[in-house]
Amino acid sequence: MRVGVFFNEAGIPSAGGAFTQREAIVESLLQSKTQHEFFYFFYGKRPTGAELPNCVPLKGKIFAWALKQIYHFTGISFFKKIIPLNIALKENKIDLLYFVEPNFQPVIVPYVASVWDIAHLHVPFFPEMYNNEEWEKRETMYQRYLRKASYVVASTNPSKKLISECYVVPEEKIKVIPTPIADVFFKNKITNTAVCKKYSLPKDYFLYPAQLWPHKNHISIIQALKRSNQVYKRKIHVAFVGSDKGNRDYLETEANRLGVSNQVHFLGFVPSSDLIDLYKNAVGTLYVTFVNAEGLPPAEAFVLGCPVIASNISCLTDQLSDAAILVNPLDSNELADAMVSLSTNCNLRKSLIKKGTLLAKKLHKEEFAKKIISLFDEFSVLKRRWA
Repeated sequence: MRVGVFFNEAGIPSAGGAFTQREAIVESLLQSKTQHEFFYFFYGKRPTGAELPNCVPLKGKIFAWALKQIYHFTGISFFKKIIPLNIALKENKIDLLYFVEPNFQPVIVPYVASVWDIAHLHVPFFPEMYNNEEWEKRETMYQRYLRKASYVVASTNPSKKLISECYVVPEEKIKVIPTPIADVFFKNKITNTAVCKKYSLPKDYFLYPAQLWPHKNHISIIQALKRSNQVYKRKIHVAFVGSDKGNRDYLETEANRLGVSNQVHFLGFVPSSDLIDLYKNAVGTLYVTFVNAEGLPPAEAFVLGCPVIASNISCLTDQLSDAAILVNPLDSNELADAMVSLSTNCNLRKSLIKKGTLLAKKLHKEEFAKKIISLFDEFSVLKRRWA
């Protein structure tokens, strides 16, 4: 088959997890062993990262958006057919389109829809969900496109169940395929301690790689540092890696109020080479998000031999099992206790690293490619039923 791959303009490294996730998926497709031919569609500038063959850049993003709105309002198929993406799909004779990211469009061919999370249903009260009609945009998109998808790709079993229940999608249409980890995380074997000096970090620190959104729950970590200082008399440092999404001023104010500002290091966006070294040098990786979705940072940490403390929400429990310390994201005392334990208990660290390494073996791109290509193969058998 001729398989189209469509991705959003998250093609810049500073997009954070979205960029990393897309890169790993594209790497898997590029290196897969298959007879399917892939064509890559995108609006705007050519995405950075992997060198893509069969690139089909699309022009007129604003025009395409307007046509999409008109089509949704009128239901007249003419407006859908002249959307630039659909013109390109027809010209390139695409049989199936794979939406790498949850940025679905009205298309003229069967498609595979990827769902990374349905956070707007879990945590609608966070400002990033209710500002700028974000909740309505996500809900409308999922309602319109998931049931029509030939397949839906979820990353965990709890996600599959929630998608089926919330959007009335038959479970057999939902395929659970964990996101792979990019090659760069597997190739870097040597630990570079110079990264600590570069970012003015102490020898011992915890790492939290997450954009500064409220739902990422950085505040619990800051509160946990105060408990560590007062109860355990242990000064723990944490490095926050990620772009500011409007919450940094509040976090800095709270860190000052609680007397831990000198223990909180805001590094902003860092290149992937530095992030890898930050993982390797860290006492542990924190992932205390409220969003019930697959966690890429814990998976990356496993690959790099860094133990993990994460939220005990269903998707992370399913993904991480007993390879991480799972805590209530609302309980900063529990988080502080876990951080102190991981800092002081060598046997605990070794045990978690060993278990994480075993889980990491399932995250190679070959495993993802095998499953996603199997899905395309399954559809190709169905495709033979028509011209």
